[in-house]
Amino acid sequence: MARAEILSRLTAPSYGTFILLANCGARARRIVPPCSIRTRRGFSRACIVSSAAKYENLDVPVLIDHMARPDPVRGKEDPNLQKMLELLSKGNFWVMLSLGEKTSKKGKPWDDVIPIARAYIEAAPDRCVWGSDWPHPTETEAKPDDAMLLDLLTDWCGNEETRHRILVENPAALYGF
Repeated sequence: MARAEILSRLTAPSYGTFILLANCGARARRIVPPCSIRTRRGFSRACIVSSAAKYENLDVPVLIDHMARPDPVRGKEDPNLQKMLELLSKGNFWVMLSLGEKTSKKGKPWDDVIPIARAYIEAAPDRCVWGSDWPHPTETEAKPDDAMLLDLLTDWCGNEETRHRILVENPAALYGF
């Protein structure tokens, strides 16, 4: 079975890939079934909420990167968190648990991001994947220690079974390997 991954930077105002796919999602599925869409970096704090109408009705797998950029200070009231949880409830949306170190408002050890990640894991444990920004090309100062980021994932997961699912089983299911 053929698979495709469409990389898109969702930085306003360029939503070209999503507009194209929103207008021809069925045709894209006929050409390359199943088609996976992976948004890659670039979400501003309001971007997922303001752009969701362009892709929320796609019926192909959609992976939203960087935990949809929620604000940990706002907690469960954050619009990006709420929208991501709504999208996860559709069954074809996935979330990449990444960029916790940049999402955090408190800094190391980034504990303020734990409730956000856990909300996603509780909502869709079979549609969460992990990633880091290694080699952290946008960092102008000290780059985060990726071992610490993996430790943070362990804190998010709470147990080895969930961590294994997020690191091994879920990516295999999403990418077909």
